[in-house]
Amino acid sequence: MRFTIPRRDLIQALPTLSLALIALLLGFMLWLFQAHERENERHTLIMDTLWAEQALRFQLGSVEEKLRLLADDLGRGAISSPLGFEAKARQMLAGNPDFTRLRWLGASGAVNATLPPFPEGGGLDVGSLPLTEVRALGRAAYGGISQSPGRGAHDSAHLPLVTPIFRDGRYDGALVADISLQALLTQHVPGGSPNATG
Repeated sequence: MRFTIPRRDLIQALPTLSLALIALLLGFMLWLFQAHERENERHTLIMDTLWAEQALRFQLGSVEEKLRLLADDLGRGAISSPLGFEAKARQMLAGNPDFTRLRWLGASGAVNATLPPFPEGGGLDVGSLPLTEVRALGRAAYGGISQSPGRGAHDSAHLPLVTPIFRDGRYDGALVADISLQALLTQHVPGGSPNATG
């Protein structure tokens, strides 16, 4: 026996079937739209992250070059006294709001000069700096992130950049710049302040 749907029942069911198909189609289109939006957001996040990385690499490269030039001046003897260093350090600090402190270390690691001076009870933990690596490789290196009192609002986590000083081909000390991570992000990455909300 053959099962058949009466024509009259089929005609009465068509509006309901049509509405169900339309609802199914709208649901599928909404799902596609949301998937497309998620993909766009993901793409935008990736592009913003790559841009921020490029901006930070450029800024840190610029910082490394400035410190290399100052280290060259110290190595050539163009700056030979703590007062001369402090004058040059003031200029660098004024032009680089992400710097919290500049230090000039002798070959033994002793501090020749620092600007701004450390507060009472504060000081330099030379053991946390990559001085051996800098001396062996003959190029700048970053130390570990740490907390350090800096300039006013820049009392925050900082990244020390250690640049070697060579005099007549011999290691003669290092130049250390403490870079405030908060200032670096705020200055060079849109929405980069740790307090920023997105």
